[in-house]
Amino acid sequence: SLVGSEMCIRDRANINNILENLETNGSCVTPPVYAQLKAECLGLRAFIHFDLLRLFGWGNLKERPDMLNRLCIPYAFQYTKEIVPQVTVGTALEYMEKDLTEAEKLISHDVAKSRFTFNYYALLATRMRIAMWKGDYSVARKYAENLLNYETDFAWVSRNALETSYPENRDLTFSKEHVFALDIAELFESVKHYIDPNANKPNRNADLLYHSSERANKLFEAVNGVSTDYRYKRWYNKVNDYFDGWAFYKYWEVEEYSHGSVLPLIRKPEMYYMAAECLLETGNDADRIKAIEYLNTVRDNRGIAKLGNDMTAGTVQDEITKEYQREFIGEGQLFYYYKRLGFEKIPYSTKPGNDAVYVVPLPLSLIHI
Repeated sequence: SLVGSEMCIRDRANINNILENLETNGSCVTPPVYAQLKAECLGLRAFIHFDLLRLFGWGNLKERPDMLNRLCIPYAFQYTKEIVPQVTVGTALEYMEKDLTEAEKLISHDVAKSRFTFNYYALLATRMRIAMWKGDYSVARKYAENLLNYETDFAWVSRNALETSYPENRDLTFSKEHVFALDIAELFESVKHYIDPNANKPNRNADLLYHSSERANKLFEAVNGVSTDYRYKRWYNKVNDYFDGWAFYKYWEVEEYSHGSVLPLIRKPEMYYMAAECLLETGNDADRIKAIEYLNTVRDNRGIAKLGNDMTAGTVQDEITKEYQREFIGEGQLFYYYKRLGFEKIPYSTKPGNDAVYVVPLPLSLIHI
């Protein structure tokens, strides 16, 4: 996470440099190009600052609005070597909304299917995430349901794309569902050590990221080691001679792999999970059933049976939690789900869920004295 934060800070500087040059030299590009570049940069600046706030700031804001007044990250509007003063959590969130509002006035809907640019859908999804972080469920629901109006632009991954007998054609990151993603050169080489059980052969790979087979079977509700869930079938490397653990296969690549080097930042199922969570907040029975329908849409596209409508709101929220645990393996979203909702105990961890664990200290190099 700290490495990622350093990249965010570097990218923030690059973005501000581009924005400043657009203002001084923008006449060298056509007005549509100027508008699109400025929109993408403003959107990315908000996106990056939000990720920094999620890491270095406080969660569970709905139950702790006083945290909005605490100093948090610096919000940089200029390209400068000077240390930028910190602002409060509430002010940072206001600045993000300001950037996104300006970006939305300029951004084109025509490039929305380009998942490697900060497109219109990425903008809506970022606004949805920010509203959820603040605990503003009515606003978050508006953005989530707006996104669902466009959901056909991002097709669900097909069973054929996963069940093909040709490993080089298996779309393990479900790339068709990506709303916003990064194309990272040598991504597999960067993570291979952590997902390859044989990386330290003949000794055990102590750095391996894995689930125990017991945990995996419980999470995916496997019966006698069998589950129809596509994620259970394809996201685990179940061959391990060293201990009872299954490594994660989501970013594994083979020779001539068709879907490599792609790291998802926002994916389609998140819209359904957040829309469902927002609906539960109303306490309305019809909204509870609609929330179950949203979860069932994802489940149906993951090859598993639908949930019944007789579930309580608390049980539906538990199902949302399980979906986050299943869907976002290796994507860095689950920790922030626990943090946003203030989980007092992080599931399957010996660590308590408190600010000492959730809030990463801001590097001294970023603190304005």
